[in-house]
Amino acid sequence: MWKAERWQPEQLMDLYVKAGAKYFHALGCHHDNLDCFDSTYNRWNTTRVGPMKDIVGTWEKIVR
Repeated sequence: MWKAERWQPEQLMDLYVKAGAKYFHALGCHHDNLDCFDSTYNRWNTTRVGPMKDIVGTWEKIVR
């Protein structure tokens, strides 16, 4: 049921930077073994279920 329809990573990153963050770490695996990226080892990942998004890949592009 997780759709991430209100997820705004660009705005969150702006907030982190304004708060003085010096580094960022993204969650790669959710608590129930759901990979938050397009995993080649686990079909249970956010590109195939839930939000249908590459969460870690999105964070990577924004951070860089």
